[in-house]
Amino acid sequence: MALAGDGFVYQTGLFGGCVSGATSPCGAINQLSAGCANGICANSVGTVDNQAMPDDVAGGSAAVAYTDLWWEGLGLRATGTGNAIEIPLAVNPYSATNFGIAPEGVTIAADGTIWFITYAQQANGKLAMERAVFTPAWSIWPGKSLALATNTNMLIGIMESPDKTNGPFTSTISNTSVCGLQGANFSRNGHLFGLAPGTCIITITDAHGRSDTINVTVSTTAPAAAARRTEQ
Repeated sequence: MALAGDGFVYQTGLFGGCVSGATSPCGAINQLSAGCANGICANSVGTVDNQAMPDDVAGGSAAVAYTDLWWEGLGLRATGTGNAIEIPLAVNPYSATNFGIAPEGVTIAADGTIWFITYAQQANGKLAMERAVFTPAWSIWPGKSLALATNTNMLIGIMESPDKTNGPFTSTISNTSVCGLQGANFSRNGHLFGLAPGTCIITITDAHGRSDTINVTVSTTAPAAAARRTEQ
């Protein structure tokens, strides 16, 4: 649990039953307050995706941060506006080969910087401690070159501060028989789907006309686990 700048205590609810294609939340962020009949009110404020597995949570003056083991991401929720974003830091979702690089513990420093550690040891035998840096321009995560298998999906995210207003974002796909992106318009997160073997290019454009692309390769077998992207 963590106390945020809005005066509420936030708690993660990792319920464990997360499966691919879940239609109801299997994990949640709960906002706790006093005054209910049983003493504590628990209001689920949700996450960006039904399959999210929130683990740790931290409160800051303007936002709540959480780690998501399923999508191997860092989630943020602005306490003032309620705007939510999840930044997938690794090729996802959770698997036995890549779960170690998922973020787990998280904290928000006094200057607002978000720090986190990874779930398990890295290739060098050590836990990684990293910080999230928000640049003036938005960027695409977990990367601009992605690989996935047919009949699978992964979460992609637009990294920008939760109080930014560059969205909604629109997308166009060069080959819709190979890959798809859930929703033509999305706020900051969307699901990338592998439909058939081949390659495609997804162009994402913000509300101000700025665009960036993702090169996608779809194959019949799952790709090898990729190293964590660290640059913006």
